[in-house]
Amino acid sequence: MLLDFLLTLFLLGIIFFTSRQVIKTFYFLGHRATGSNFWSVQLLSWLLLPGTLLHEFSHLLVAEFLGVKTGKIDLLPKINQDEESVKLGSVLMAESDPFRRTLIGLAPTLFGLGILGISVHYLNFSQPLILLNLLFLLLIFIVANTMFSSAKDLEMAAVPAIILFLLAGALWLGKISIPISPSILATIQTLIFKLNLALALTAGLNLLVWLLLRLVLRLIK
Repeated sequence: MLLDFLLTLFLLGIIFFTSRQVIKTFYFLGHRATGSNFWSVQLLSWLLLPGTLLHEFSHLLVAEFLGVKTGKIDLLPKINQDEESVKLGSVLMAESDPFRRTLIGLAPTLFGLGILGISVHYLNFSQPLILLNLLFLLLIFIVANTMFSSAKDLEMAAVPAIILFLLAGALWLGKISIPISPSILATIQTLIFKLNLALALTAGLNLLVWLLLRLVLRLIK
């Protein structure tokens, strides 16, 4: 199971890296085609709008569930001044403790992983060109490029991470094991296996799109 978990982290790393490159390359491609920063952002905004909606409303939903007040929602991506990164939408929320803040920050990634898993599950590889498959692939692409939490989202994550690390260390040093029934363990292993399949397909799709965008960008120089 440890190797499966490490594979999950590795695949997430690939998707995270390629998602940043896809967004940045698409912006540069739009800017090259239109000559306008405004229209480049508009094109990016409309392309990623479903994912941006999911990202921000997952923050909103979890915040409301945890009793944290929320405010204005911004769904328009913005290009940072250094033109090296793109900020997608944002949602204002009241201050809260590190645990609730971290759960709220992780919400888009958790929701996104669920949607990726469901989408890959319903892909019909025996008929790869049917319209439903193309729609699922588009959904996978959009979610993969909008699901990751920003540094701002996880600015308090160090506190719960340290506490969990210390707790795990105490259990290990005390040689305390938490009993898990074989059926539950088998279910967890199956879920991780299916998640890794979904992540592998997503990583491959994102990598392919990024390379194609780079090729187009070079051709129109």
